[in-house]
Amino acid sequence: MVIKTNIIFFVVLIVLCWTQAVCAEDDWTLVVEKNDIRVYRKTHSGTDIREYRSEMVLEEDILCVSAVMGDIPAAVEWFPYCRFARLIDETADGRKTIINIADLPWPFQDRYAVFSFRKSADTSQKQIIIDFEVDEDSLNRDVGTLVDTDSMVKVTFMKGRWTLTMLDRNKTKLTYLVYADVGGHFPAWLMTTFFDNTPYKTLENLKRMVKKPRYQQQSMSKQATVFSESRKRP
Repeated sequence: MVIKTNIIFFVVLIVLCWTQAVCAEDDWTLVVEKNDIRVYRKTHSGTDIREYRSEMVLEEDILCVSAVMGDIPAAVEWFPYCRFARLIDETADGRKTIINIADLPWPFQDRYAVFSFRKSADTSQKQIIIDFEVDEDSLNRDVGTLVDTDSMVKVTFMKGRWTLTMLDRNKTKLTYLVYADVGGHFPAWLMTTFFDNTPYKTLENLKRMVKKPRYQQQSMSKQATVFSESRKRP
């Protein structure tokens, strides 16, 4: 009887440890769910930095969605609070350096970010992946001619990824991950109303943006070229 009890206790202990490990690895909280868009959030231990994962499925050609992402100046038309976006330069291997300025609600200072942007393709998964981050090169870039750096706060840490997955000829699953420290102090109410809603608004605006004729004109015949010639994920 004692042996049986010990075995049961041991099995329960293993199950509890496994459950805690799974929760630690996937500790996402659903914060928004409407209009077929889901936004999840988790806060990294010991910090106030929040990471967001947003998902939706678009009844659109993957190339139309990708075209919106590649139209850098047009970010002001759909990315929340963005009032300026410009491509600074592009290297031979496709790495772009971009500057983005965001208007924050009073009384907070506006933010600006200089970051790298790279698009690649995963042919086996029929995916287009767009990675962006504030890396060492972009962090040290002099943008004094483009922005009044004295009146704004510089974003010094940001990482994210757009993953576009072709589900069908005219159906694309979109996953948006972003993890950033925008600097400064934000009260709890602003963290919730501003930051939790921003990923949702981003995807909601994207739904509208991709319908514009300049993106709808992307030819389906280009898909084979995209997946055969685009740089594969490392």
